[in-house]
Parts: sequence; C-alpha cells; structure tokens
Amino acid sequence: MKECTGTPDYDKYPNFFCLQYWNKDVKALDGESQREVNKRMTEAFWEVVENNRNKKSIICSHGTSISFLLMNWCKLLDVKHTLLRKLEFKGKIVINRVFKSPEVFKILIDHKNNVIDILNLDFEEIE
Repeated sequence: MKECTGTPDYDKYPNFFCLQYWNKDVKALDGESQREVNKRMTEAFWEVVENNRNKKSIICSHGTSISFLLMNWCKLLDVKHTLLRKLEFKGKIVINRVFKSPEVFKILIDHKNNVIDILNLDFEEIE
C-alpha cells in the first residue's frame, strides 16, 4: 500500500487539520487530499475483506487515514484543531476524543458487504 506523505500547508490553510475533514480536496504539500486518501484506503479495505472472507483481519494506518476510511459509513459531527474527532454511525457515537495510539475500530460486515456496525475497542481489552 502507498505511504501517505506530505506536510500540512499551514501558510495557506492555518487550520489545515480541521479543513481537510470538511473539504475533500484540500491537499498537504506534496501529499494527498481526503478524497485521494479515502479512495486508497477504501480500495485496500475491500481488498482485505474480499481476500479474507470469514476471517478476522487487521488494517493498520495512522489516525487521519483511518478517519477518512470511517467517513465512508460514519457521519463527521465535529473536528477540532486539538485533534479531537467526533464520528457517528447510525445514530451512535463511535468516537468523540483525540485518537489514542493505537486506536482500534471493529467494522462488522454482513455477507452482502454491508457495514452493519462500527465499534471503537479499547486496545487493552483485545485478546
């Protein structure tokens, strides 16, 4: 998978972190936009799902890329320059805080590739 690169353009966009969530086409210097990251992450996600039917799989990336992937199914309710992100899935808050490292999300998919639930798990409780 391609590595995300780029430096936020704080001269042009002083509030770059928040802006990239609301504007899908804002790019980091020498980097990707939300739209591009989402496309890359979504393609990789469905490839992993397809190649690992009936198995548990792990996809690792950094918080912003994971956020952009989750936004396929979750509604962005808020984002702050403090790095807080608030996402909702089917009326349920999935996360409403600054991401931990690592942050773990469980995405449940039915046999027709419908995302039926997204859970935010505590890393310490994973077996």
